[in-house]
Amino acid sequence: MWMDDLDPKVKSSLNKLLIEVSKEKNSYVSQKNSSKIQMWVALAMINSKIDALNERISKSINVKNLKKSLKKL
Repeated sequence: MWMDDLDPKVKSSLNKLLIEVSKEKNSYVSQKNSSKIQMWVALAMINSKIDALNERISKSINVKNLKKSLKKL
């Protein structure tokens, strides 16, 4: 199987994503283009994680800037 040839880290990450996507199976399983919809669900999940990371980074930067500003006082 093609997945067996993947780098172990990539394979692990893919398996985790597949598990997450399968939790949304009801939204795509009975649809005509279920495999395409499944890919869109996976993409949406990845995008959601990116958004959450960007938010955490932004908050972290704001906290660092606040600490710098407080030190100047």
